[in-house]
Amino acid sequence: SWFFSFLFWVCSQVELELRAQVRRFIELTGHLPHHMDGHQHVHVLPDVREVFAQVLSDVRIPFTRVPMEPGLHSCPWVPAHLHTFYMEVEKDALDSIPVFKHHGIRSNLRILNIPEDNQDPTTFISKLLKDAMGDDIFPSPPELERAHRTAEPKPTAGHPPRPFILAFHRYQEKEVALRWSRQHEVNHQGTTLRISPDLSIALAKKRSTFNDVKEALCQRGVSFRLLLVVLKLHLREKST
Repeated sequence: SWFFSFLFWVCSQVELELRAQVRRFIELTGHLPHHMDGHQHVHVLPDVREVFAQVLSDVRIPFTRVPMEPGLHSCPWVPAHLHTFYMEVEKDALDSIPVFKHHGIRSNLRILNIPEDNQDPTTFISKLLKDAMGDDIFPSPPELERAHRTAEPKPTAGHPPRPFILAFHRYQEKEVALRWSRQHEVNHQGTTLRISPDLSIALAKKRSTFNDVKEALCQRGVSFRLLLVVLKLHLREKST
């Protein structure tokens, strides 16, 4: 039909524009961009996200931004029309996560339990990671693209601090930090920090449905891993 023909044409133009922008960036800077996203969050729109993910995968750009701010939809000061817009963006963002993961595109890390303060967040988190993990992991503070608190209101005394969201400049350093944190406790001023991929609330809930199964497998010494929300078992050197 004319609609699908038009949609195919639009997606092909999006792909051409994305590839042209990447080429232009390389011409101006001499290297690939570290990450890409879309103005007004267009990169998570239906159909566009598939093209966007394929282009990033083809040119080996490993990171994008998933426009999710946990708690923002419950903020009373957000006007109604902006709240509606945010909920639409959030739905598109949630739907885009499996597409991005399928193409090997990654987003941010999340750190819990860091006390609230007024320090520069990017410098503070970079130094914290070096101090907590040691010189063998980070001889110098890792370079971060950004680090910031989530959008909830600042908690009052006695309540948990807001999570930190951070993006590493180098994918390898991100993976090293994540792997190290799974094998060791990350401590800061006597507090144990939790570092994890910044999954959406919906995706984290889906993964949590496997918790009982994972515990039972661990008790029986069965090796496994989660691929998005699929449980993969390793039995007698064969995968099922």
